[in-house]
Amino acid sequence: MELNGARSNPRAGVELSRLGALHDELLWKAMANPREPRPAPAKVSPVLETVTLVLERARKPMRVRRLAGFVSELGQAVRSGAGVVETSGVIARLSTLDRFLPLWIALAMAGELVLVRFQQDSALR
Repeated sequence: MELNGARSNPRAGVELSRLGALHDELLWKAMANPREPRPAPAKVSPVLETVTLVLERARKPMRVRRLAGFVSELGQAVRSGAGVVETSGVIARLSTLDRFLPLWIALAMAGELVLVRFQQDSALR
């Protein structure tokens, strides 16, 4: 990496030396009092969770192809069931202005086109 411009700046030289000193200080503190890293919380894979759910509902071993079919059916049921209820609840809470916002935007754009057209026609006369 080219640092000639940064090194020629007198202020950057001071900052770089202070940064180096801070780095050394933090390294000495870490060596004097080492800390154990915190354990990361266990995350359950959504794929593993779904496959486990399908196998628990089936109560018997399944081949991969059959399992894939059940997983896709389960995914469609979840998407079509919970998503529609949640979306309709959100839409019901919106005001009339917010609910029809795309319509208002389209009407404003059409109105602007009409006004521009009339303005051009009157300018030509």
